[in-house]
Amino acid sequence: MKEKTGKQDLSTQHVITRSGVSELEKNLTLSYAERRKMRTDPTIALGRAFSVAPILIASWSVQAEDDAPDDWVQHIRDTFLPHRLGIMNHALFSSADFGWAPFEVVYAVVDGRTIVKKFKPLLQDITTILVDKHGAPVGLEQASSFGEPIVLRGDSFMLLSFRAEGTMWHGTALMENAYNAYKHWNEANEGAARYDKKIAGSHFVVYYPPGKCLDETGAEIENHEMAVKILRALESSGCVAVPSHVLEQIEDLNQEQMDVFRWKIDVLEDEGGRQGSFIARLKYLDVLKIRAFIMPERSMVEGSHGTLAEAEAHLDLALTYMDFTNFYITHAVNEIVNVVLRANWGKSAVGKVWLTPSSLVDERKAYLQRMSLTILSKAHSDVEADTIDLDTVKDLLGVPKIDKVT
Repeated sequence: MKEKTGKQDLSTQHVITRSGVSELEKNLTLSYAERRKMRTDPTIALGRAFSVAPILIASWSVQAEDDAPDDWVQHIRDTFLPHRLGIMNHALFSSADFGWAPFEVVYAVVDGRTIVKKFKPLLQDITTILVDKHGAPVGLEQASSFGEPIVLRGDSFMLLSFRAEGTMWHGTALMENAYNAYKHWNEANEGAARYDKKIAGSHFVVYYPPGKCLDETGAEIENHEMAVKILRALESSGCVAVPSHVLEQIEDLNQEQMDVFRWKIDVLEDEGGRQGSFIARLKYLDVLKIRAFIMPERSMVEGSHGTLAEAEAHLDLALTYMDFTNFYITHAVNEIVNVVLRANWGKSAVGKVWLTPSSLVDERKAYLQRMSLTILSKAHSDVEADTIDLDTVKDLLGVPKIDKVT
């Protein structure tokens, strides 16, 4: 049965290339330049780095069917494991910043066998995703200085799309989650800076009655003009010279008129009582910037409420999401593993050897298990019993405690 539906893309920005393949245009809410600027925000930099670090330091293992020869396994190990860090680095940071990660896959023949020489990371800004009439990605295209565009097809490209909707292979960048918090944080910070500047010094206020007075030359001017002159003198030097006849007129007005019509010079001061609201808002927006990268804030920063166990639970949730990303990237690389297997040993070798990512949650539990075994050993139990919270370790490992044993 044939596929009947077309492209599942909310935008209609498709251009047919010379080869008859649709070129998927980028429909961006944020430009790539804006995203790169956002990376310089300290809180975003923290969330961005922490969301990828556990995967970067994890590992791949090579698994195989029982009938797969050992040299197949060794060849895949030698070919792919050295590329892991480069693949993960481009894929994970691209997931956070752009929502998709394009690669050129470069092959070579060494000692009669096909290997992957390079997984070349491509810049999203200058790369176009090519799709067929059903919306499936069939290649990548980049402009060339020689006139004809450079097109990668078949096994010569690898495309990773993160949080893609339908067939919109540009995915959704985590950076977009952080944009509103980033924008509002900057606005609040600018307001706080203006407020700090305001309370850094005193401000003069001149109250004046309606009417006219004589200036220092004896000419009659509006009281408003005299007030402005006084303010300018106070702001420039902190003092003001007032003609004696003006002073006499001011004193007469002060004595004869009600307070509302009096001349008066006052000092306006702000003792900074509103700074707390700025600080609270900035902290809240910083938390939102961390959450944007699917990182519960208690797993990263010190909280004022809750327990250590809650922070550990939040970290487990974050690691579970990272595990999904880790498995997704590895699954895409396994497609290239099959290309190498087929090129060297034919179609029958496809699927016989594969890469398996280590589970981040399981690795953490394995560490705790090793630690608990060390603590329980006779050589160390007496020394460590008073320094480690064994109840917490047991809870994390799911070890039943004595009051739960029947």
